[in-house]
Amino acid sequence: MTHETSDTLQYPVEHCATCDETIDVNEWHVAATDCSSDGETAILSFCCKECRDRWKQE
Repeated sequence: MTHETSDTLQYPVEHCATCDETIDVNEWHVAATDCSSDGETAILSFCCKECRDRWKQE
């Protein structure tokens, strides 16, 4: 899996992609895109920068 940018949008995101903490979709949160080997792109939301950084290290 590669971490890339994309214009694909998915709503609503309700949980942190790393720790599964509930997040408010009406507030700004750290986000990233993920592209699977079959070309599917997803937008991931994170509760904080630390969770996004842990995800990037995987």
